[in-house]
Amino acid sequence: MKLEKFIRDLQSKKPYPGGGSAAALTGVLSASLTIMAANISDLKELKKETQKVKKKLEKLIDKDAEAYQKVLEAYRTKDKKQINKALKYATEIPMKIAKESYNAMELAEKVYDQGKKSTATDLYTAVGLARAAVESSLIVAELNLRTLKDKEYENKIRPKKANLSSIVMHKETQIHVKMASYIYSK
Repeated sequence: MKLEKFIRDLQSKKPYPGGGSAAALTGVLSASLTIMAANISDLKELKKETQKVKKKLEKLIDKDAEAYQKVLEAYRTKDKKQINKALKYATEIPMKIAKESYNAMELAEKVYDQGKKSTATDLYTAVGLARAAVESSLIVAELNLRTLKDKEYENKIRPKKANLSSIVMHKETQIHVKMASYIYSK
């Protein structure tokens, strides 16, 4: 989907794309900044790794919208099994967005550690965007979990959500402190 169309659709009355797709796009922006920094620093392997993450996140933009579309279709049938199946899928997609956005955060740190410090502010922004993508997609997953009528599935996903949220919060702080000490050190 083209960016202009995505933004038009996002601000329209349509129920999708929504928060999950926007979170995935935020992850794409994070990865893109990291790719730029890897290019500037001539870090070819890290660039390739980050491009893979970016491609996954690009696909998840549309997959999240499709997942919500399936939820709406399932509700029209009033079939509880179909609704739960659609809600599980609509939970799995933002969980994938969160995971890939966390991968983008880790790659930004690696590029910072190995690359040119002149890219510090770009990578600082990449890390912040990655955290926003993770937290936003975890909120989308939470809402779907709350609607779902499957305690066993909830009990499987909730600890993963909580763990990832905690890891990302600490990781972002750790990386930002490291980068800020360079940025403000003159």
